[in-house]
Amino acid sequence: MSMFFYMEFLMKEIVYHGTNSVFDHFDLDYCGTINENAANSKLGFFFGSSLVKKNNDCPEFLHHFGGYIIKAELDISDLYVMPIEEFSDIHHKGFDDDDNRNVPFWLKKRKEFLDKGFKVIAIKEFNKVDGRDDNISMYIVL
Repeated sequence: MSMFFYMEFLMKEIVYHGTNSVFDHFDLDYCGTINENAANSKLGFFFGSSLVKKNNDCPEFLHHFGGYIIKAELDISDLYVMPIEEFSDIHHKGFDDDDNRNVPFWLKKRKEFLDKGFKVIAIKEFNKVDGRDDNISMYIVL
């Protein structure tokens, strides 16, 4: 059974999304269509947060996900804080032996979180994230 924290007050976070496509809004019809090898991309849109919360700089690792970086303000009021170990466990269950891309699994997981009232998953790193007291380095918008 997983532990989670539900935040009931309005909170905002500056986040970044790396992509190879140019677009002006996020559309779930395109979620996971660019990176066919990332099975978990059907869970939602992945965003990196600044590793130093007070300066809101784009994390360097996002440049590996495409030539375009989109800066956004994310409402993290309906937030599920997921330890990285839990995300890793779910990730391993999401692989299909036949094609390594179990899309129905990820769509079902997405629905489970939405049915519980969560709109965003925050991945809490095991190791200390320098400059951040919350150890959050990634968000997934469902």
